[in-house]
Amino acid sequence: MRVNRPTILLFCVAVIVLVLYALSDHFTASRATVGAEDITPQQRKLRLVPVVQYQNTEYSFYDVALVDDEAWAVGLNDHDPRRIYRSKNNGGSWEVIDIPSPGFTLRAISFSDRRNGWAVGGYGTIMRTSDGGNSWQQLKRPTEADLVSVTFVNDKVGYMGGSKAGFDRSINRMIYGVVILRTTDGGQSWRICYEDDRSEYVGRILALSESDAFVIVDRPLITADGGKTWQPVEANRADLGSIAFTSDGTGYAVSRSGNFYRSLDKGKTWRSLNVPQSLLQRQWWSIDFADANRGLAVGNGGAIALTDDGGKTWSEIKTPIQENLMGVRLRGQSGLILGSQNVYRLERF
Repeated sequence: MRVNRPTILLFCVAVIVLVLYALSDHFTASRATVGAEDITPQQRKLRLVPVVQYQNTEYSFYDVALVDDEAWAVGLNDHDPRRIYRSKNNGGSWEVIDIPSPGFTLRAISFSDRRNGWAVGGYGTIMRTSDGGNSWQQLKRPTEADLVSVTFVNDKVGYMGGSKAGFDRSINRMIYGVVILRTTDGGQSWRICYEDDRSEYVGRILALSESDAFVIVDRPLITADGGKTWQPVEANRADLGSIAFTSDGTGYAVSRSGNFYRSLDKGKTWRSLNVPQSLLQRQWWSIDFADANRGLAVGNGGAIALTDDGGKTWSEIKTPIQENLMGVRLRGQSGLILGSQNVYRLERF
């Protein structure tokens, strides 16, 4: 049987395309809508679209930052950790940005405005951009801790925190501890503003102003003097997990034991919220607010809770999602939810 040359050429091109796609290490995107047709009016406000699907366990987003219509993400990439991910359409599609980092996995990212951003990660790694992410530079390492949290109030003042945990061979046992550092010059220099040798965990640092900040180590701590001193927040509130503050200083928190809390004094005191029994039976991992009224909490087994009245009432959103939802970031009418297998874009909120 004779096969003409154009047919052979088309076959070869198709094979090359398939091979290149199989070898590529990008994230795959899906446009299947989750929860587009729901029952209640609140549920109809929420439209979720999976925009990133992790091809295997080598990939995952650890943190995202939203600024204007852009989104930035950092996370695990076993092929090459010297990367940051950028979306120019609120997470609809992503591109890979190669950066000159030392190769440690980046765990957290923060932008103070469209031009100024910071990403931190293993072994004290700090990356900085001042041109909107077009270029990144590595800053001097002020600590050897594994940094997992960073936040900036403006282009000068910011905080970052990490864990000092590790196995000490000289004493043949695990050692623990956390450290929090503060900068007033955009990250060129840092000072330790909190440190201990007993805590095993440091969570997301939230800076409400240049002087006020809130963090959870093994217990919640607050500062009102730029990190010079830190005060414990209600010892019986060790249940506090993920925290979010609105622009007026109102705080909201969820816990893995299912509880919801609110603070009306910038995090100094917290009170339990009355929520439906179904929410108390969930494990909540993350909470965020788009404005003073609209907020979301996400958790295990696809759990999503929504409020649109400043946390007075919460409703559980039923979707087909079964994976654990580990993080949520909201801005304006949009947002992103980080799952264990997918990243979801909020296209209507």
